[in-house]
Amino acid sequence: MTLTSRPLRLVANHRNSHAAALLLACLFAASAEKAAAGVRAIARQEPEAISHSILSDTASNDGTNANALLTADIGNAFASASASTGRLSGQSGVSLHTANEYSSGKFTALAEASSRDLLTVGAGVCDVVTCTSWEQIGVQSILLDFDVRAAGTVSGFAIDPRFNHALSSITYNWSLQAESGGGSKARQETGEATGSIETQSGRILVRPGEQIELAMSFALFSQASITSPRFSGFDSYSSSALSDFSHTLEWSGITGFTALDANGDRVDLSPNARFTLLNDQGVDFWNSAASFGAVPEPATWALMIGGFGMAGGALRRRRTLERQSA
Repeated sequence: MTLTSRPLRLVANHRNSHAAALLLACLFAASAEKAAAGVRAIARQEPEAISHSILSDTASNDGTNANALLTADIGNAFASASASTGRLSGQSGVSLHTANEYSSGKFTALAEASSRDLLTVGAGVCDVVTCTSWEQIGVQSILLDFDVRAAGTVSGFAIDPRFNHALSSITYNWSLQAESGGGSKARQETGEATGSIETQSGRILVRPGEQIELAMSFALFSQASITSPRFSGFDSYSSSALSDFSHTLEWSGITGFTALDANGDRVDLSPNARFTLLNDQGVDFWNSAASFGAVPEPATWALMIGGFGMAGGALRRRRTLERQSA
């Protein structure tokens, strides 16, 4: 059975701005699927902005970790993505607040990561003591069962959805030989999340010395907007969106196998028997990526919001004092 990716679905009764944002998320995911192995993170303000100050706008990318931070007196946007052997993770988020009657804004955060590993099926089978070639034990092919783990959450919040909006989404894909899978999840500031993110399983048939490609990718999208309180009669507004894929898209290794002879009949092997699936660096993908070593996690939402909220609050307090002394 082949698993197929599920496209991002529009939420019923959505606004035009949300539909456009969802379309951007889908296009962003498509570009990630076609890209070479790597990471990307973007945090930006959209043109719909009125009278607010940018405090900082920074980005970094070393090929395996990407981070982007945009901070302003009305809030912040951040994105981060990490790619390591057999594992991808990331976050994107926006948090906006205004008590200034002339300030409005829309911020967007995007993060993507992809990886491709060419795996070579070993020419022998080993147990605790010895290794033997496939031919010696009459094995011509093996059926491999495997898992790809995915876990993530999306959230969106706005004090007054009539004037303030938020959207978050996660889209991910994987493929190994003829098997493929993936999923998506999205949420607006009102309503429940749509879609699903879950661990998926597959089965492939391989032969000794064969090379197979494992490809994984994800795209995260977060957007929030606030409208100047003077346009609506309220004192202040806030909205936020978060796409958290930090725990994560991960190769979970071989969960079972069946050895077959030339006639397709099962060959019984020792309970300790195992084969190998080595990438170019000699990492054995027979095992789960959890055994490959520690991986730097993307920067966390709590740290971002705490630090940048303090910075924005300091600037607002300074402006208040300046007006009082004027």
